[in-house]
Amino acid sequence: MKNNFARDIAGFSFIAAALMFWGGYMLLPVHINIYFTPEDILTIQGDLTMYLWMYRVHIFGMIITIAAMSALGTVFPQTSSRVLVNPGLAVISIGMAATSLGSAFFYQFGTSGAYDLLGMPLEAVREFIASLKLDTQYAGCFMRFGRVFTGLGMVILGTGLWKSKVLPSWTGITAIIIGIAAMAVIIVVPTSDLFYIPVLHLKALWLAVMGITILRSQISFPAPN
Repeated sequence: MKNNFARDIAGFSFIAAALMFWGGYMLLPVHINIYFTPEDILTIQGDLTMYLWMYRVHIFGMIITIAAMSALGTVFPQTSSRVLVNPGLAVISIGMAATSLGSAFFYQFGTSGAYDLLGMPLEAVREFIASLKLDTQYAGCFMRFGRVFTGLGMVILGTGLWKSKVLPSWTGITAIIIGIAAMAVIIVVPTSDLFYIPVLHLKALWLAVMGITILRSQISFPAPN
């Protein structure tokens, strides 16, 4: 007999991560492009509660992604491909953690800045944004490196999935393609998030489809005696 509990946890973790990571991002009232602008702060002020909660959902989606990677590593069969699968899962998790730290900066200062600057003149908003320039560069660096590490991890994991044949080969091939795209976009266009948005959509789609594929797979632990 087989125990499908671990497989189900892994599969549903991937689906939950996809929904939170993508849904939280898409429902944000404004998407910050590298630096805050006065228009960003004004938009956040117009829908502060939505910005606050959707950014929380988005960041928690990254953390659930880390949990999903750990769950997949736990349930993955003992094959020689684990020498690629496990490092890939680890690098993705490191990348997601770094990205979440960078995102937390924009969450914190977007909400606190918008709240503190309510009713203040535009010049005060500009001064606030200028005061964050150095910190924003650090946060942006976390996000860029996090996205590159996540892409690298997807290439390593994808290679392991493709070689193992535990899941359909296309799960590994698509991971490799998305991972290369993520690294290429950040390296070639590091100063704009606009070009990364399609990669974000593809990552979320891959997470969701992976979850469904895992649930439909034969991955499972032997039932305890």
